[in-house]
Amino acid sequence: MKAIIDKEKIPKFLIVNDEPEKMPHNKHLSKPYKKGEIVKVAPFEEQVRCDKYDHMFKYVKPDNDPEHFRQKYVVVYRKDENGKFTLKYTESWKSFDLLTKK
Repeated sequence: MKAIIDKEKIPKFLIVNDEPEKMPHNKHLSKPYKKGEIVKVAPFEEQVRCDKYDHMFKYVKPDNDPEHFRQKYVVVYRKDENGKFTLKYTESWKSFDLLTKK
């Protein structure tokens, strides 16, 4: 899927395709992605890179440009065991498809 970086066009929900299941790091997530899972897209203001671990980078300056981040990644919320959208994840746009009516 192509990145949607326009604030007015950003969708509310996306559906997970089969790309994350092919990735080797998927099995190490606390809750692995499954094909067909519906995720809620975070508000446009939250679509920024997390700088929580920037203090650990000694020789590299991180790219904090939000436009560059939004072109590659999307911040989504996944359902927890109670069925609420509380688990915050960042994933590539290619892992999701738009929700369409059948």
